[in-house]
Amino acid sequence: MARWAVSIPFTWIISGVAVGIGILQLVFHAAIYQHFDSTLSLSYDSVFAQHHWFAALTSVLLPARALHILIVVPIILIVLGTAERMMGTWRTAVTYVLVAVLGGGLGLLLQGIGLWLGLVAAEQIRSHATIDPLISVVGTIMAASAFAGPLLRRRIRVLGFAVLLMFVLYSGMPVDLYRFLAAVVGLVLGIVLWVLRPATRRARAEAAAAAAAAAAAAAVAPAVASQGGATGGARATSAAAHVPPAPASRPERGLRRSTHREQRSLLAAIVAITAVGPLITIVAPNGFGPLQPLGLLFRDNLANPVAVAAQCASVGYSDACSDAYAASRLDGLGPILVTVLPLVVLLISALGILRGRRVALWLAVAVNVFFFVLGVAYYGVLPAISANTFFDLSNGTFNQNSIAVIISIVLPLVIAVSLVFSRRIFPVDSSFGATPRFFIVIVSALVTISAVYLSIAYALREQFIPAVSLGDLLYDLPERFMPVGFLSLERIDVFPASDAARFVYEWVGPLFWFVVAVTAVLSVSRHRLGQAAGAEARIRSLLHLGAPGSLSFIATWPGNHYWFSERSDAAISYRIVNGVAIAIGEPLGGVSERERADALADFAVFCTNHGWTPVFYAVSAAVAPAFAGMHWSMMQIAEEARIELNSFSFEGKKMQDVRTARNKAAKLGIRAEWTSYSRRPAAQAAQLREISELWVAEKNLPEMGFTLGGVDELLDPEVRLMLALDADDRVLGVTSWLPTFEHGTVVGWTLDFMRRRPDTVNGVMEFTIAECIEQAQRAGLAFVSLSAAPLAHSSAATGAPGEQLRSDGARAALLDALGRALEPVYGFASLLAFKQKFRPENVALYLAYADPLTLPAVGVALARAYVPTLSARQAISLLAGRS
Repeated sequence: MARWAVSIPFTWIISGVAVGIGILQLVFHAAIYQHFDSTLSLSYDSVFAQHHWFAALTSVLLPARALHILIVVPIILIVLGTAERMMGTWRTAVTYVLVAVLGGGLGLLLQGIGLWLGLVAAEQIRSHATIDPLISVVGTIMAASAFAGPLLRRRIRVLGFAVLLMFVLYSGMPVDLYRFLAAVVGLVLGIVLWVLRPATRRARAEAAAAAAAAAAAAAVAPAVASQGGATGGARATSAAAHVPPAPASRPERGLRRSTHREQRSLLAAIVAITAVGPLITIVAPNGFGPLQPLGLLFRDNLANPVAVAAQCASVGYSDACSDAYAASRLDGLGPILVTVLPLVVLLISALGILRGRRVALWLAVAVNVFFFVLGVAYYGVLPAISANTFFDLSNGTFNQNSIAVIISIVLPLVIAVSLVFSRRIFPVDSSFGATPRFFIVIVSALVTISAVYLSIAYALREQFIPAVSLGDLLYDLPERFMPVGFLSLERIDVFPASDAARFVYEWVGPLFWFVVAVTAVLSVSRHRLGQAAGAEARIRSLLHLGAPGSLSFIATWPGNHYWFSERSDAAISYRIVNGVAIAIGEPLGGVSERERADALADFAVFCTNHGWTPVFYAVSAAVAPAFAGMHWSMMQIAEEARIELNSFSFEGKKMQDVRTARNKAAKLGIRAEWTSYSRRPAAQAAQLREISELWVAEKNLPEMGFTLGGVDELLDPEVRLMLALDADDRVLGVTSWLPTFEHGTVVGWTLDFMRRRPDTVNGVMEFTIAECIEQAQRAGLAFVSLSAAPLAHSSAATGAPGEQLRSDGARAALLDALGRALEPVYGFASLLAFKQKFRPENVALYLAYADPLTLPAVGVALARAYVPTLSARQAISLLAGRS
């Protein structure tokens, strides 16, 4: 903490100025408020009419009110302090001043253009006094993002601009515009500062990295020579000499690609912002943002309807008085809830999108379409049939309000379309019909609640003014579920006169939206609607009892469907891709060979009855007799590198590279830690995500899935991690391990996730794998599997017991071509070669299929399973051999 405080002197100066001025405001109170507003604040008139040319700078040095220091100063310490630590004190000071002056100047320029065009909003805000230290703070952190790592850099920019833009669109006050423009200036300035950073410092950094690599090689060489001879020492020196340069000297600053989880995180943030945005217009209804009309849908803008109704009582009856009296019935908690709950549902859907739940994706689509329909009705249909002129096109021209309304109507539709096109980054629902079931529940709730409401309201029909018929109630029913703002343009012909009728009238809408919210929470949590929860628990219990194959734990991953045999305890995990049912591995459950064969045959019939093409992916030779009895064929598609621990040793010349990696780690102070994701502190969890992002960014194709896990699969509490940590607890590399059980006890671990920092020393992966093997040996486990390299094989694989497993070149050509195409990008063959360092037993894995004519479709389905977001352009580039 002390080192952090000493490293941010400029931040302490700015914070001290804010605190000092806040104290002056407390002492002098009203007098100094008036002086600040008239002299030090920023506005168009203060600069161009009163000639306060310094206002852009002085307006960012003090809080608007004394009590604001309780909020502003912590933000300055955290955000500005972070920026200062990332890019240094002098850059921070220069940036702080420039973003204030240039951001404020651009804001005034836009206001001047608005005045020249005769915009009413520009005229209304020309004298609006702005005092806000956050203008410079947001601009400075945007500049500092150029000096951050790729993951943090993108999050600062995407989320920062999304929040700033939200305030511009929904509020539109001058301070919102200044903040946004300061952020734009900061972004450009940060890039310039990064490019122009001192060349001498870059040279020193590169020299330091080279010296560190040479020192590491010199330190490791003696130990290597003592264990493996001169050849091993030469390898160590070569490995150390090829240490990638430090991030500061890397020319590539952009993330070309990101993981599906990171994409969903950004998408969820945008959806959440669209939910929070309308709340801004509820809290601050006098803004000038172009999306303020959308927010008006969620605000009760019926100004003092009770007073209007009282005035009507003395004047006499009229349509206006009837509407005002009806509007007075909209006051209360029920209308507030029916206004806010749709936004709460949207926030819940954002949480579900973050978790990769497709049902949340479609819920967000449905809610945004709902907003779009309300916007069309509120600003299009109703004004056409009423006297409202807010969106009046009768003269054939658009005014500035009309443009804002169009933006408000179109934005939810744009978001909904964007969500639909992003569906491929979401895992397939873990059970059939999860999303349809969710909406069936919602529709059923709507029908049930509506029926109950109509029944009760009709029974109380004499307690409405005037007395209502069933047709009146049906006509009024849709309005019970809409935000109050929507009803302000609609003549309300049905309103309650008694407490009982009013209770039913007001609470039918909130009840429905409450059901939607609760159902959404259940659907996006680990609970599943319908049969999925029981199916997942049953699959996990079968895995704990014992399952064939070291890849069996993949059955628990999101996106899998489950089939259970009616004749035994066998179960099969599978996915549906392009009409192909891809069963992953062999049947689960402690079943006999006969029961296993029956399960394979029954599952094939099940798939055929549903119109799917069944195939079994990554099965061993042990099931060859069963498939031979079904007259199926098998072709090798991968090799599993399996290590039997009872005979494994790190001795011998072939293990030289592994020993070198372990010795290097010891010399450099790198240690291994066996843990799980949930046990990691937040800082290390963030590092794991960053490492994954950096790895994906190096690829020219999207992140792969199917049998290759990512960050999402690390979250399972039964998955273990082997971390490589330096002396500062910085994560240098990570491998994840899937358990294999027998009678409830772990008997082996299977490698899945394997990634390291691009700027760390070579050998980190070998080090973490070796440490896992050693701790598994100490625990008395049976094996460690280095998993299978998809679409790659060698000539040394075991487990090919018969002719039925051999495929001619024509049948294997498609998968071989796919493997060759993916090799330059994902390196499956290189991965297989890497695993040979540990002297594993190579066990052949096969694809079992019924009809050779289906292989082209199967190949496409496998490609789509591994890369669900592969675009047509990327596929053409891939097949053309361009990486």
